[in-house]
Amino acid sequence: MKTFKVTEAHIKLIKNMRFDYDEYTEFGAPRVDPKRPYGNGDVLRDMWKILGIKKDGYSSEYEFTEIEEQTLMYLHKECTDALSILVQFLKLETGIYKRDIYQKWHKE
Repeated sequence: MKTFKVTEAHIKLIKNMRFDYDEYTEFGAPRVDPKRPYGNGDVLRDMWKILGIKKDGYSSEYEFTEIEEQTLMYLHKECTDALSILVQFLKLETGIYKRDIYQKWHKE
């Protein structure tokens, strides 16, 4: 059984995701735009802006620290579970969810 915590950050990111249709997979499928999931091609900066993170000295030349980059990428990957929960419940709320052996999520 897997446990996952949906946070406000997941919700903010999902609200800003861009979707398209991949006609080149076997049967075709809707998907999150893999090049510009949050609008621009600069995924980390897009996430930074969407999440409203402020930092002294932030500019277009700003470089992310390794920890900041890892944290943002981990959050980006976690959106997979958050999207799965959204699709199952047709709504997304913060909280703890558990996935059973049948891949169904249950909110605690």
